[in-house]
This record gives sequence, C-alpha cells and structure tokens, in this order.
Amino acid sequence: MKRALVLAVPALALVGLTACGGPPEQTAYEVTLEVAGPAGATGTIQKSTSDSQNQPPVQFSVPHKDTWVPMGGPAKIVVTPDSPDSALTCKVLVEGEERVTEAGQPGRAVTCALTIDGPA
Repeated sequence: MKRALVLAVPALALVGLTACGGPPEQTAYEVTLEVAGPAGATGTIQKSTSDSQNQPPVQFSVPHKDTWVPMGGPAKIVVTPDSPDSALTCKVLVEGEERVTEAGQPGRAVTCALTIDGPA
C-alpha cells in the first residue's frame, strides 16, 4: 500500500501543476485603418496580424476606413496605389488611439507596422 501511495502523490502534484499552467490569455483589440490620398484614388491593402497572417490583398478607393478586431501582437498593413501618380497615407488606431501614420511616395507602397497592444 505504501508503494502505491508514494507513486500517486507525485502524479497528483504533476496534474495540479499542469491544470494551472495553461497558455497565456490573448486579448483582442479594436483596430482602425484609415487610408488617405487623392480623391477617388484606388489601390490594394494587405493585412498581416498575429492571428491572420498574409491575408490576400483587398481593393479599396480613397477615402477608406476599415475596423476589425484582431488579437494583440505584431501587425503589418501594406497599402499600394494603383496609379503611379498617387501617394497614399495609412494611419492605424488601436482602441481609438493613433499608433502609426506613414506617408507614401507616388506610385509606391506604404507600410504601417506596429505592435497591437493596450493603451500607449
């Protein structure tokens, strides 16, 4: 009987430790992307976030505003104009606070890279 008890106690301790040590909780944040540039300009947006990497490009026209709720972590949004004459600006807000604004050159992609997390 002593032998069974000696083996059972360490096994129960191990189960207790694994029950409390689950993966860390992730938080979702409201993210808003605003794209500005010449009125009527068009282009593509490609988003990559920690929970949805390398999404396919999506067509848009200026002015553009998009809100979604990804999990926290690194994020990159690439905005590419269709016209070689258009310069676009991307602005990203997290929970209503501006986190990054990048202005592009005519005809060139502009990238807004940031870490999505709580208040700055």
